Amino acid sequence: MFKCIALLKRKNGLSREQFIEYYETRHAPLMRRLLPQMTDYRRNYFDVAGAFVYPGASLPDFDVVTEMWVEDRAAYDAMIAIATRPDVARIIAEDEEHFLDRDQTRMLIVDERRSAQGQEEQGEVTDRIARITAMLTAPGALFELTEQTFAGEKYRYYKNAPANLRDMMAAGRAFANKTAMVYEGETWTFDAVYGQIDRIAHQLVHKMNVRKADRVAIAMRNYPEWITAFVAIASIGAIPVPLNSWGRSQELLHGLQDSGAKLVFCDQQRFGHISEISSQLDVRMIVARSDASLPKGGQVTSLEDFLSGAAAIMPEVEIDPEDLAMIMYSSGTTGRPKGVAWSHRNFAQTMFNYEFLGALVARLEEHRIARFASKGLEASDLLAVPLFHTNGLCSTSLPALRAGRKVTMMYKWNVERALDYIQEQRITTVKVAPSMTLELLDSPKFGQVDTSSLFTLGPGGSAHPSRLSALIATKCPEVISGAGWGTTETGGAVSSIFGTGYAQYPRSAGVIGPLYDVKICDETGKEVPAGQPGEILVRGVTIAAGGYWNRPEATAESFAGGWYRTGDVGYLDAKGLLYITDRIKDMVIRGGENIYCVEVENAIHEHPLVAEGVVFGVPRDIWGEELVAAIRPKSEGALTAQDIKDHMTERVAGFKVPAHVVFYTQGFPRSPMGKILKRQLRDEVARAMGRA
Repeated sequence: MFKCIALLKRKNGLSREQFIEYYETRHAPLMRRLLPQMTDYRRNYFDVAGAFVYPGASLPDFDVVTEMWVEDRAAYDAMIAIATRPDVARIIAEDEEHFLDRDQTRMLIVDERRSAQGQEEQGEVTDRIARITAMLTAPGALFELTEQTFAGEKYRYYKNAPANLRDMMAAGRAFANKTAMVYEGETWTFDAVYGQIDRIAHQLVHKMNVRKADRVAIAMRNYPEWITAFVAIASIGAIPVPLNSWGRSQELLHGLQDSGAKLVFCDQQRFGHISEISSQLDVRMIVARSDASLPKGGQVTSLEDFLSGAAAIMPEVEIDPEDLAMIMYSSGTTGRPKGVAWSHRNFAQTMFNYEFLGALVARLEEHRIARFASKGLEASDLLAVPLFHTNGLCSTSLPALRAGRKVTMMYKWNVERALDYIQEQRITTVKVAPSMTLELLDSPKFGQVDTSSLFTLGPGGSAHPSRLSALIATKCPEVISGAGWGTTETGGAVSSIFGTGYAQYPRSAGVIGPLYDVKICDETGKEVPAGQPGEILVRGVTIAAGGYWNRPEATAESFAGGWYRTGDVGYLDAKGLLYITDRIKDMVIRGGENIYCVEVENAIHEHPLVAEGVVFGVPRDIWGEELVAAIRPKSEGALTAQDIKDHMTERVAGFKVPAHVVFYTQGFPRSPMGKILKRQLRDEVARAMGRA
């Protein structure tokens, strides 16, 4: 005996209650009458979705999952023969015509003695990805691709994606009293979330006179109010500007001044930082979760006072897909963060692309999904990375809000607390940096708490330590994991690989997604053949349409002819898999956080006893890379490593403070032109530390 599973999705316009009534009173009895080979046919599970398999997915939930049991393969073949007989097929089709969304309905065969799953998974994964992608993006499909010219360049884009972020996020309103967010004992329903979104939007327009294209910054840790402020700002056509909440006063000052923000939503701690430089700004501050020390009046108000008496009515506004939707700051090699300017089309296509990835993995790993469905769990994400990153914002929080998934928010990462949340909230999806994934799996507590709800564990954000994929396979054999590559400028995941593909190619950054063209070029700009490394160039509809905010020269250098020069070095193999091998940009990635060396070096050079300073990364298994500062002091013995660390702590975010300091009293190795040979220096230090 073996089991078949059918995942049924209702037609648009039909309520779930109507659909279930139809199933119970008409469909199930019809199947039992027409297909007597079935020994059992019953409704079993609810709320099964492609969202289980990828944090960004918001594939609509299946409404009914049924089990059909037959005695053996012969009985199954006989059942299919009857079901496809013209007279029977006509009866079934007529019954289902007004109820069932055939494009979304899936039929899976599991628990068969001669496993079709095993035969399928032996095929080349890249070929399977290509076949499924073609099916999902075909004419008439949910993720149908079409071409259109934007800004003089022709791009592929998802035909059915909403036109702007306001329309994109409206879908979440349908989930009403379901739990949307859990934060430190607080529970927010979708009604509560959207109620606050509407009230903030109303007050921004009617109380603060915020208009389309005005910049409104957000500088706070992960709070529900971060999300409500962001969606409200974008929904009225203003431009949200997420700022790095780990930054100090000078970093916040740069973001606020560069963006020209007229208003900033902040928390109490960031209010303290901004207050230190308020004399250099003309910006109003709305403070969430303020305490009694908050001054009253002037340029400052608490969020509670700001919302007092506000109507929960979203103002009407027309938003063009080419209007700017966000300026997200991403550090550059000049040492100052650059504002990456996304249009509403960029944002909507980026989020819809994550939904496509969810659907793709659902097809690739449908047997795992079927097994997981039997647990009857509701999709639930853990937000453990900052919202000012595209990972936390665009592939986790906003897609979950749109799709009706619960998000449990962490104020900051703590592995013990994360494991508690997984058990208490029955978390199904955790997507964090590789270093955090290792910390999670290596924790002694991992084996002491119930982690059986986990179905997606997606390390991302930096190069994966070599042992990570093997550790996931050993400790979480049923979990779907994966890898990918993209930048803030590209709008997220240009390439990705999951499940069996990730296990097969753990060093790869994956297959190029359907929205993108990628080419590998040498120093002269000439495209190189497969297998040969070079700079990675990307073009696609999600590439930041506005380039770098207020940086025309940097924009012209990095964005030309529709192509974005990433500064990353990699190659494409014969199968079309992308591999990242190095970085042209002077950057270190520590635990998923980008550290741009020039910015840190500039701060080092402010020390009066430093003659010269260079920073670079050396390998470290848990973090990916660790920051090292090489210092040439003005006089021997004038400085200690702690002196440098204390100096840096006052000037940069904590993760940018070098973990190690080495001194070179005789100077650094240099080229004939006098340029410091940083790679040689890095290799020398790495060997001395045993990190080569």
